[in-house]
Amino acid sequence: MQQPVGKQGWLHLRRITSGSTWIPEIDGLRFVAIGCVVLFHLAAQVTSKSGVVLTTHAWYHGLLAILSRGDIGVRIFFVISGFILGRPFARHYLLGHPKPPLRAYYLRRLTRLEPPYLLNIAICTVVAAVYVHIPVRVLLPHFAASALYLHGLIMGPEGAPNPVAWTLEMEVQFYLLVPLLARMFLIPGAWLRRGLLAGLSIALPVALMLFAIGKIADPLLWASVAWMLQYFIAGLLLSDLHVTSMPSWRVSWVWDIASTAAWVILLGTAHARLYPIEPLLIVLAFIGAFRGSLLRRLFTTEWIAVLGGMCYSMYLWHFFFISLVFKVSRKWLFTDDLLINIALQALILLPCVVAFTVLYFVLIERPCMDPAWPQKLWAAVLYSARRLATVSSSV
Repeated sequence: MQQPVGKQGWLHLRRITSGSTWIPEIDGLRFVAIGCVVLFHLAAQVTSKSGVVLTTHAWYHGLLAILSRGDIGVRIFFVISGFILGRPFARHYLLGHPKPPLRAYYLRRLTRLEPPYLLNIAICTVVAAVYVHIPVRVLLPHFAASALYLHGLIMGPEGAPNPVAWTLEMEVQFYLLVPLLARMFLIPGAWLRRGLLAGLSIALPVALMLFAIGKIADPLLWASVAWMLQYFIAGLLLSDLHVTSMPSWRVSWVWDIASTAAWVILLGTAHARLYPIEPLLIVLAFIGAFRGSLLRRLFTTEWIAVLGGMCYSMYLWHFFFISLVFKVSRKWLFTDDLLINIALQALILLPCVVAFTVLYFVLIERPCMDPAWPQKLWAAVLYSARRLATVSSSV
């Protein structure tokens, strides 16, 4: 479902798209992805940083196992990125739409993503210097490497201003590869093209498993987009289906069943067991959001889609706030029951994360979604300077 970008009611908070349409299903899927990541980090914080031994009961294990698999949200984000970035190229190569101009493509991502990210790592660096008392001379190289999205490749995982930003570094690597990878849409024959995309999404993890034996600690391997490329490729497959075949598919409860089964498998099975086929399972799970009778309605629910559209702000800040607030809230442990403590901390921490996310999105991220914001800012600066000069000359 594509909807015209408008401002009906509180929906004025939704993301600003670069085109004229908004795809609420994707923002609904972003909501699931960021929810998995936030709950994963919250549960890990309670489990490892409480300072006391917390007990579990046998009937908790299923729920705790699901929470421990919340890192799948990262891989869901990668599939979404492959879909969003590949879609304009799929529309060009498969439907004859105008080719995305590469200069505008890269400039859009620079002006859209860079300011919120730079502000985030700058604040995290200042907090580390003031609160954790890490010397500035130690912090600055990490800040510089992170600002260039090279921290993982140059310095490894330790010491990054924002520990979760390693995923953004992989995203940037993929941005550079998209125009090249998108040429796979030129392969004639839908079945051959899609078969190749699906085959790559399976063959890549198998090849990586064989290559990584004995090299798992190599930072150039884990920090490289090659480690997660199969998920981006799966996103390209989804964009192919979405712009060509999917519009003609009937909305049906059959997709609800197939998609729900995929979600259950994804959340209920250890990542190591699913590794080669996980990208395709995510694609199947996504199709339900577009063509399932019930799931489509769920993922396009307005508040879910709007909050999902704020996922970048929440992703940047959730770990910071969970870690910071938990230093205080962990003192309020009234029982040694693990699940009760996770629920209690969720009631305390999640409102803090959501409130700051909305604030940061409205004040920082959303203005940067306007492609013309640099020109508007410069015009405002010039106008203010002229006004100040006029006032000064009249005094």
